[in-house]
Amino acid sequence: KLDDHPIDKELENKLLNHILEIIPKVKGIVFSDFNYGVLSENIIKKVTEIAHERNILLFADSQSSTQMCSITKFKDQTLLCPNEKEARISLQNNFSGLESLVNDIFEISNPKNLIMKLGGLGFIAYEKNKNGRLQNQHFPALSSNPADVAGAGDSLLAFMALSLSSGINFMDASAISCFMCMLAVESIGNKSISNKQLLLRIKQYL
Repeated sequence: KLDDHPIDKELENKLLNHILEIIPKVKGIVFSDFNYGVLSENIIKKVTEIAHERNILLFADSQSSTQMCSITKFKDQTLLCPNEKEARISLQNNFSGLESLVNDIFEISNPKNLIMKLGGLGFIAYEKNKNGRLQNQHFPALSSNPADVAGAGDSLLAFMALSLSSGINFMDASAISCFMCMLAVESIGNKSISNKQLLLRIKQYL
């Protein structure tokens, strides 16, 4: 059983203090929000503010299964990474086209980049150019026979956070992440993917 009530103030303060202690040691922070009450508005706001002060990159995903989600509560992030369902729930919009959804998220949350996950169709990567205009690139799902699709989105988010925090540009990181997702869906269960596996798969594919 999982409760979705907000964490109490004492626990929130302990968690926030711990995060603030380790922030000087990191280059990127990932908000992986399952919407069960841990990531309060106060935690998101304070961590975001301090990350901006220290030029730390920010990555966010807001997941929904039985609970409600809202990707738009994350403002001014380096990358937002929703799937189409999560975007529609967040915006309360079941009817508009994908590009309209993306424009609304950029308008409300002002991310630097966004990846819209499309399940078996892969994902579309969006970034703002120097003029503030959106440009996008579709990246297909490379696996034709997935064994277990659970966790593919988490693998994508983790790889993008690591790549961008290491200085790889957004579109290059997006392209390489296709192979990470490919490896994630081809194995059953929650298994780590090594850099050797990733490099081997890229070489095999190319």
